[in-house]
Amino acid sequence: MKKLMSKPAALLLAAMLVLTSMSLSASASDYPTITLQPQNLIYPEGAVAIYSVEATGSDLVYRWFINYGGTIYEATDASTVMTQPWTAYAGAGWGTSPDGSSFFFEGILPGLDGAEIYCEVSNSTGFATSRPAIIQVTSGAALPPQIRVPSDIVVFQGNDDKVLKIYCEATDPNGGECTYQWYSTSDGTLPHIMAMMDENYPILVAPTHELGDYFYVCMVETPSGGRGYSSVIKVAVVPDASAGSESEMSGDESTESSTESSSEPSSMLISTESGEESSKDKPESSETNSSAESSKDSKPEGSSQHSSESSNPESSENSKVIEPPTNQQGNQNILIIALLTVVIFLLIGLIILLIILMQQRKRRY
Repeated sequence: MKKLMSKPAALLLAAMLVLTSMSLSASASDYPTITLQPQNLIYPEGAVAIYSVEATGSDLVYRWFINYGGTIYEATDASTVMTQPWTAYAGAGWGTSPDGSSFFFEGILPGLDGAEIYCEVSNSTGFATSRPAIIQVTSGAALPPQIRVPSDIVVFQGNDDKVLKIYCEATDPNGGECTYQWYSTSDGTLPHIMAMMDENYPILVAPTHELGDYFYVCMVETPSGGRGYSSVIKVAVVPDASAGSESEMSGDESTESSTESSSEPSSMLISTESGEESSKDKPESSETNSSAESSKDSKPEGSSQHSSESSNPESSENSKVIEPPTNQQGNQNILIIALLTVVIFLLIGLIILLIILMQQRKRRY
């Protein structure tokens, strides 16, 4: 019985299958993932306002959008940006960092108060969209702190003695010691935050014994009165596949992000520990921190007359933050690229196989 395929051809096809699987796995791992969301900072009139994102993936492209007056504009579209109405309140100018991951207003004005800004990060495999940050401008305010919190967190359900610790890293531009107040929000929007009693430390201890999605926000204040609100942190508590095992956790790479002043990780932004161990992280006295009761009056200011209705906290119907596009198209792009990769490798394999068979046939004659 004749062999259907020679040994070199079989080895070649096996190598192609390995390369195909490696290509597919590389495409999946290269998909852009946002690890640091833009923060909701309150800037004084005329200040340089900066909004940033961080993301994993290669060959990333950043596009910034501004929701002004209920209309979404692409702020990085050079062909139309000069005609966009929000530019009248950008002060001396606007622009992005060299790599595009930060957007700045050089002298922001109150006309932009209440608008929203978000970023779309993309590459050849797809795109990811950040959460929108509410732009807040107040006359006479102090410069806000710089805030770092984790992005989305997925944690396995734990017992009552297992907790999730979320770290909020903040830096006062004047070098002072910041104070903290944590909030929860049932719908994941900033206008609906509610102060959490006795949670006025840099670390939030969140329980993991109940399944579901939970949303948290950290308000940070400087000694000079500068204030900012973190991006909304979504915590998804999911069933633990291995019953009886210790609670494990997975999150995006923002869990090991460093502070902006250092290239090395300064601390983990999330961790899971027992309830007894986590209590050791809280200081005995909270005299230097703002109380939950007093912070109830520290919610983000309402939008100006130029802002979208979605930023107005007075109306429960209109107070939802505009939801940016989903990543459904990005997932479709990954599937298309994967299928094309398989087809190309199969065609190359068939061509090589035909060449080998033709050479063997010539040798017979």
